[in-house]
Amino acid sequence: MSTMHDRAASLRHEAAVEFLARALLAETDGRSLRGMEALAAIVMNRLRAARSPGGPTAWGNELGRVVAHDDVFPIGPRAPRDDEANAMAACRRIAARAAVGALPDPTRGATRWHHAGSVPAWADGHAPTLVVGSWIFYRVGA
Repeated sequence: MSTMHDRAASLRHEAAVEFLARALLAETDGRSLRGMEALAAIVMNRLRAARSPGGPTAWGNELGRVVAHDDVFPIGPRAPRDDEANAMAACRRIAARAAVGALPDPTRGATRWHHAGSVPAWADGHAPTLVVGSWIFYRVGA
């Protein structure tokens, strides 16, 4: 029984890492390693916050639930195009490193982000922790 449970958990983890990698690809078009790392950090920061005592429950406390939350990656995941093999490989490496806690957090604890040129209501009154290309990162609760 334990082996089946362990295998099921491993498959869920692998699926969540792949989902994260595809979301990173969709959001960045594979053009910015720093952007990919910062977006992956957002997911891990949310996961840490959700797992802490009294943490936000809206984000979920499993990697797959956090990645799939509707305000993390508005574009959603997508499959790589034929010409994106290298970009997808980079996204998978970053997602895998993030999922095991081996990715430094360039965002200084950010839990939300938006594109430059749009300012969502939740960003009002919050100072950015990082700007990478067109992505602006903030440390904001659920």
